[in-house]
Amino acid sequence: MIKIPSIRNKKCCRCGKPVFSNRSRYCPICARFAFRMKARQFPPWVVKKIWEYVRKYGYVCYYTGMALDMTDPTSAFYCVFDHWAPHDLSKIVITSALINGMKSDLSEKEFWWIIRALANFRRNHIPVKKRKL
Repeated sequence: MIKIPSIRNKKCCRCGKPVFSNRSRYCPICARFAFRMKARQFPPWVVKKIWEYVRKYGYVCYYTGMALDMTDPTSAFYCVFDHWAPHDLSKIVITSALINGMKSDLSEKEFWWIIRALANFRRNHIPVKKRKL
C-alpha cells in the first residue's frame, strides 16, 4: 500500500498557512504574490527583501501599516509594489493601490511633505505653499 502524504499538515513556507496542493510550497495568497513578483522580474535580492518584510510584518502597507487586500485587484486597498524612490529598483515596498496612486512619482520625503501640508490645511486652514518637488 502506497501512503500519500496529507496536505493538511503541510504549511506555507512564507506565512505558515495550509498549502493548496500537495506539490505547492505556498498557500494560495503567497503563491499569487510570488507569481506577481516573478512576473515583474524583480532581482532575487529584491524578492528576498520583500519576503523578509512580509514575514516580519505580514501583508501590511509600508507607509500606513494598514492590512492590505490580497484577493480583489479592483480594491483601493489591494497590495501593489511601489518604488520607494521613483524608478529606483534598489528598494521596492508593498503598499495599497490608493497610496501608490497618491505617491506616484514622488520620493518618500516629498510624499510625506504633501501629506503634512494637506493635514495642516484640513486642521488649521493653513494654505499649501507651492514648492518645487
